[in-house]
Amino acid sequence: MSYKIYVDEYLPIKESEICVIVFHGVGGNGRLLSFMAAPLFRAGYEVICPDLPGYGFSEYDRYPSYNDWIRIGCEIVRSKINDNKKVVLLGLSAGGMLAYNVACHFKEIKGLIVTNILDNRIDIIREYSARNKFQAKYGLNILKFMPSIIKK
Repeated sequence: MSYKIYVDEYLPIKESEICVIVFHGVGGNGRLLSFMAAPLFRAGYEVICPDLPGYGFSEYDRYPSYNDWIRIGCEIVRSKINDNKKVVLLGLSAGGMLAYNVACHFKEIKGLIVTNILDNRIDIIREYSARNKFQAKYGLNILKFMPSIIKK
Protein backbone atom coordinates (compact mmCIF):
# COMPACT_ATOMS: atom_id res chain seq x y z
CA MET A 1 0.00 0.00 0.00
CA SER A 2 1.28 3.46 -0.76
CA TYR A 3 0.30 6.81 0.65
CA LYS A 4 1.12 10.40 -0.10
CA ILE A 5 0.28 12.20 3.13
CA TYR A 6 -0.61 15.88 2.95
CA VAL A 7 0.51 17.80 6.04
CA ASP A 8 -0.38 21.31 7.16
CA GLU A 9 2.76 22.70 8.78
CA TYR A 10 3.05 25.66 11.12
CA LEU A 11 6.76 26.43 11.35
CA PRO A 12 7.84 29.27 13.66
CA ILE A 13 10.57 31.65 12.50
CA LYS A 14 12.73 30.61 15.44
CA GLU A 15 13.05 26.82 15.33
CA SER A 16 11.26 25.11 18.20
CA GLU A 17 12.57 22.05 19.99
CA ILE A 18 8.94 20.95 20.47
CA CYS A 19 6.70 19.61 17.72
CA VAL A 20 2.99 19.19 18.37
CA ILE A 21 1.40 16.64 16.05
CA VAL A 22 -2.36 17.07 15.84
CA PHE A 23 -4.54 14.20 14.59
CA HIS A 24 -8.06 14.82 13.28
CA GLY A 25 -10.94 12.41 13.67
CA VAL A 26 -13.24 10.74 11.17
CA GLY A 27 -14.45 13.27 8.62
CA GLY A 28 -11.75 15.80 9.51
CA ASN A 29 -8.57 17.12 7.95
CA GLY A 30 -5.58 19.22 8.91
CA ARG A 31 -7.19 22.56 8.03
CA LEU A 32 -10.05 21.93 10.43
CA LEU A 33 -7.48 21.84 13.24
CA SER A 34 -6.21 25.37 12.60
CA PHE A 35 -8.22 26.67 15.56
CA MET A 36 -5.79 24.71 17.77
CA ALA A 37 -2.69 24.81 15.58
CA ALA A 38 -2.56 28.60 15.13
CA PRO A 39 -2.43 29.48 18.87
CA LEU A 40 0.23 26.80 19.43
CA PHE A 41 2.22 28.21 16.51
CA ARG A 42 1.90 31.77 17.89
CA ALA A 43 3.22 30.42 21.21
CA GLY A 44 6.37 29.31 19.37
CA TYR A 45 5.75 25.62 18.76
CA GLU A 46 6.16 23.71 15.53
CA VAL A 47 2.77 22.20 14.70
CA ILE A 48 1.90 19.65 12.06
CA CYS A 49 -1.59 18.46 11.15
CA PRO A 50 -1.61 15.52 8.71
CA ASP A 51 -4.57 14.63 6.55
CA LEU A 52 -5.06 10.98 7.44
CA PRO A 53 -5.76 8.75 4.41
CA GLY A 54 -9.39 8.79 3.44
CA TYR A 55 -9.73 12.50 4.29
CA GLY A 56 -8.40 15.81 3.05
CA PHE A 57 -5.72 15.95 0.36
CA SER A 58 -3.83 12.73 1.19
CA GLU A 59 -3.65 10.18 -1.61
CA TYR A 60 -3.84 6.39 -1.31
CA ASP A 61 -4.11 3.36 -3.57
CA ARG A 62 -6.67 1.44 -1.48
CA TYR A 63 -9.04 2.49 1.25
CA PRO A 64 -7.09 2.67 4.53
CA SER A 65 -7.74 0.86 7.78
CA TYR A 66 -7.34 2.23 11.27
CA ASN A 67 -4.11 0.20 11.54
CA ASP A 68 -2.83 2.13 8.51
CA TRP A 69 -3.53 5.34 10.41
CA ILE A 70 -1.49 4.02 13.34
CA ARG A 71 1.43 3.09 11.06
CA ILE A 72 1.35 6.51 9.40
CA GLY A 73 1.15 8.28 12.77
CA CYS A 74 4.16 6.27 13.94
CA GLU A 75 6.13 7.22 10.81
CA ILE A 76 5.40 10.90 11.38
CA VAL A 77 6.41 10.69 15.04
CA ARG A 78 9.57 8.73 14.20
CA SER A 79 10.62 11.38 11.67
CA LYS A 80 10.24 14.14 14.26
CA ILE A 81 12.09 12.17 16.93
CA ASN A 82 14.87 11.56 14.38
CA ASP A 83 14.97 15.37 13.92
CA ASN A 84 15.63 15.59 17.69
CA LYS A 85 12.23 17.13 18.39
CA LYS A 86 10.35 16.69 21.63
CA VAL A 87 7.01 15.35 20.40
CA VAL A 88 3.61 16.09 21.91
CA LEU A 89 0.58 14.34 20.43
CA LEU A 90 -2.83 15.97 20.38
CA GLY A 91 -5.89 14.22 19.03
CA LEU A 92 -9.57 14.98 18.68
CA SER A 93 -12.31 12.37 18.51
CA ALA A 94 -10.99 9.28 16.67
CA GLY A 95 -7.73 11.24 16.44
CA GLY A 96 -7.60 11.12 20.25
CA MET A 97 -7.66 7.34 20.20
CA LEU A 98 -5.10 7.43 17.39
CA ALA A 99 -2.79 9.71 19.39
CA TYR A 100 -3.00 7.30 22.32
CA ASN A 101 -2.35 4.25 20.09
CA VAL A 102 0.64 5.96 18.46
CA ALA A 103 2.03 7.10 21.83
CA CYS A 104 2.02 3.48 23.00
CA HIS A 105 4.77 2.78 20.44
CA PHE A 106 7.21 5.45 21.68
CA LYS A 107 8.73 5.99 25.11
CA GLU A 108 10.06 9.34 23.80
CA ILE A 109 6.64 11.02 23.60
CA LYS A 110 6.73 14.08 25.88
CA GLY A 111 3.00 14.77 26.08
CA LEU A 112 -0.38 13.39 25.14
CA ILE A 113 -3.56 15.47 24.92
CA VAL A 114 -6.64 13.57 23.73
CA THR A 115 -10.42 13.55 23.58
CA ASN A 116 -12.93 10.73 23.16
CA ILE A 117 -10.94 7.73 24.31
CA LEU A 118 -13.03 4.56 24.15
CA ASP A 119 -13.07 2.45 27.31
CA ASN A 120 -13.09 -1.05 25.86
CA ARG A 121 -13.55 -2.57 29.31
CA ILE A 122 -17.22 -1.61 28.98
CA ASP A 123 -19.06 -4.39 27.13
CA ILE A 124 -21.30 -2.21 24.97
CA ILE A 125 -18.39 -0.02 23.84
CA ARG A 126 -16.25 -3.05 23.04
CA GLU A 127 -19.18 -4.60 21.14
CA TYR A 128 -19.61 -1.55 18.92
CA SER A 129 -15.92 -0.76 18.41
CA ALA A 130 -14.57 -4.27 17.72
CA ARG A 131 -14.14 -5.61 14.21
CA ASN A 132 -16.87 -8.18 14.85
CA LYS A 133 -19.07 -9.53 17.65
CA PHE A 134 -16.89 -12.61 18.22
CA GLN A 135 -13.80 -10.47 18.85
CA ALA A 136 -15.80 -8.18 21.11
CA LYS A 137 -17.08 -11.02 23.24
CA TYR A 138 -14.12 -13.44 23.31
CA GLY A 139 -11.07 -11.56 22.00
CA LEU A 140 -9.62 -10.40 25.33
CA ASN A 141 -10.05 -13.84 26.92
CA ILE A 142 -8.41 -15.59 23.96
CA LEU A 143 -5.40 -13.24 24.15
CA LYS A 144 -4.63 -14.51 27.65
CA PHE A 145 -3.79 -17.93 26.19
CA MET A 146 -1.61 -16.74 23.32
CA PRO A 147 2.18 -16.61 23.55
CA SER A 148 3.48 -13.04 23.89
CA ILE A 149 5.31 -13.27 20.54
CA ILE A 150 1.95 -13.54 18.74
CA LYS A 151 0.43 -10.55 20.58
CA LYS A 152 3.01 -8.16 19.16
